[in-house]
Amino acid sequence: MTIADDLYRALARVLEETTPECTDDPRFLLEPAQIAADELTHLALTVCRPCPLRTECRAYAERAKPPVGIWAGRTYQPRKRRKGASHADAAE
Repeated sequence: MTIADDLYRALARVLEETTPECTDDPRFLLEPAQIAADELTHLALTVCRPCPLRTECRAYAERAKPPVGIWAGRTYQPRKRRKGASHADAAE
């Protein structure tokens, strides 16, 4: 067992009692290059900041560094863009 596994189990426990706003939002499952920086900022401020699970979400994500998804208002993998592409292009 790793620390990330323990943190994931802690997150899963609180998810049994609370359904966060991000649950049914497919934007939270995108790869970092698929979401524009301004959209990420908007989601972080409007969905993640007030979320009651943010502490558990962040603790898990900072340890596990998930390759996809938005966790506690950020992505944990480098945001790659095509050469010459704008942020809007990266979201497509």
